[in-house]
Amino acid sequence: MICNNNLKQSKEFSCLSNIKNTVNLSCTNLSIVPSCGMKVRAKLERRCKSCYFARIDGRMMVLCDSYGRHKQMALVKKAKHYWILSHCTQHKIRPY
Repeated sequence: MICNNNLKQSKEFSCLSNIKNTVNLSCTNLSIVPSCGMKVRAKLERRCKSCYFARIDGRMMVLCDSYGRHKQMALVKKAKHYWILSHCTQHKIRPY
């Protein structure tokens, strides 16, 4: 009984391998053009003559028309590091 099940399974897999061989999975067109991502840096620098600075969404960026790998964006610190603490927010017991 166990041998018969193994024989049935092997026949099923052999059918799948035949189907796999007949299907062509190659893709001729690339709809997505590969490009480099943005580098996040604390200090931005131009890397070539075609690099330029731009401010987009309140963040400084270096963009380059010649080389996509030169793209950089400035590091933005979290908002909680910019909180201004007054005397009323530093008490252990809140007055309200």
